[in-house]
Amino acid sequence: AAVSGAARIYLVCDARDREAVKPLQQFLKQQGSKVSLPLFEGDEAELREDHEDNLRLCDAVLIYYGHGSEAWQRKKMREVVGSMGLGRKVPLSAVGIVLGAPMTDAKEDFSNDDAIVMNMLEAVAPDILREFLTRIQAAQQQEIV
Repeated sequence: AAVSGAARIYLVCDARDREAVKPLQQFLKQQGSKVSLPLFEGDEAELREDHEDNLRLCDAVLIYYGHGSEAWQRKKMREVVGSMGLGRKVPLSAVGIVLGAPMTDAKEDFSNDDAIVMNMLEAVAPDILREFLTRIQAAQQQEIV
């Protein structure tokens, strides 16, 4: 791990995907990252504030696109892209979208130019996160130099 400490990864998911993201959470923690999930309980203002704080403070964002709708995924991606407006000091070192079950038409030929897209529709395979993690490590090493 880099001298600057553990990378903070904000793992954005729908409440219905909490179980599905557990293996990803564990894997990222084993790699030395600190993982935050969104708040799922509280009023709208609390949830929004927590979400924006996480976007401002994290080093990288991983959106788990499972039970969330296509509109949900697009909204989350727009919030990530707009996170510099929340007072971030540096750009995110990596943005990833994990495609998770259930399969939908929107996921069939999904692509996104602003993120590393990782397909886990068949099974949650944390190894697919390697490129995402490599980008974070590369960004951390640049900070140290």
